[in-house]
Amino acid sequence: MKGKRVQRTKPTGGKRLAMKKNVDINEFVVVKQGNDVIENKYTWADLDKAQTKLWYAMMAATALLLVVIFGILRPNFKFAYTASSSMVPTLSVGDLALYGPVVSDIERGDIVLFNPENPTEQASILTGGKVYYEKRVIGLPGDTVSLADGVVYVNDEALDEPYVVFNTDPANTMYRDMPEIIVPEGEYFVMGDNRDNSYDSRGFGTITRESILSRLMFSIPSFAGFFSGTSNDQNFLY
Repeated sequence: MKGKRVQRTKPTGGKRLAMKKNVDINEFVVVKQGNDVIENKYTWADLDKAQTKLWYAMMAATALLLVVIFGILRPNFKFAYTASSSMVPTLSVGDLALYGPVVSDIERGDIVLFNPENPTEQASILTGGKVYYEKRVIGLPGDTVSLADGVVYVNDEALDEPYVVFNTDPANTMYRDMPEIIVPEGEYFVMGDNRDNSYDSRGFGTITRESILSRLMFSIPSFAGFFSGTSNDQNFLY
């Protein structure tokens, strides 16, 4: 029965302790905060939710710490903060990403961190005070790449891209068409997933293998999105 008070004896998980005591998780608990006693405010369910959030926060903090240590101890790994919306929704503004060394062939679909030769637009990554771009590999050396009404064709076959989002504003659709090009040997054609809001190979051309520094291993959602349960992606899908 909701409203019945149960004395909490120790700071253990709400649901687990409620089950152990064989009480309703909707029953109130008496909580002590310093010298203050709080009654008729928190239930066992509230305590369980708080413990779950604390557990996730600890896991995120641990992962972040490991990433930072990894980035410090291994110069071939790069810890990066996403500052641009060009890779939304795969990488949101504020996300933290770990990029590792490229130890095998670069494949179509890989997300790579590279050093732009002509950084005339806002870069996607700020890492260690240096400016880099992050994009998805679309065309490999020797591939033919073209675009028609937003559809990417690689070697005359339409590319399946479930990760791509498009702009709803007709004024921002000018780069959905591109005549066929051949990707030179030793170079790659890259694009952002936020297709109508990305400065990529459609603008600066293909990139060399030497300019690619590392490949995405995993990313951690921004803390704002993590704690709120929401994303700021919609702010950049204009």
